[in-house]
Amino acid sequence: MDNAIYPTCVEDALLEWQEAFEDPEFLQEQGIHPYFVKQATRDVFGQVLTDIWLQTGEAQIGEELAETLIKKFIVAAVLLEMKDAGYVDSIEDENGEEIFWATAKGKEHAQKM
Repeated sequence: MDNAIYPTCVEDALLEWQEAFEDPEFLQEQGIHPYFVKQATRDVFGQVLTDIWLQTGEAQIGEELAETLIKKFIVAAVLLEMKDAGYVDSIEDENGEEIFWATAKGKEHAQKM
C-alpha cells in the first residue's frame, strides 16, 4: 500500500491518471469499484512516475509504458477489492513487494465457481 508523499509534479500526474481511471465507463468495463482507484493508482504509478521525474525532470510516461501500467493498475485494483472482501490476504516481503494468497474464504469461493 502506497502512502508515500510525492513531489508536486508527481502528485499532479497521479491525480490526472486517477481522474482518467474514475471514468464510469472504464470502471464498468473493467469491473473495478471506484473506492479502490486512488490506492491502485498510487501503488502502480507512484514510484514509476517518481523515477522518471528524477531522470528527466518531468513526470510523464510514454505510450508503451502507459499500456503496461494500465494493465498493472487493473490487476492492483481487483486485488485490493478481493482483499477488502476477504478473498485474499497479503504480506510485504523483504524486498517490499506485496505477496498475495487466497484465504479460506477465497478458496471456498473459487471452488464454488
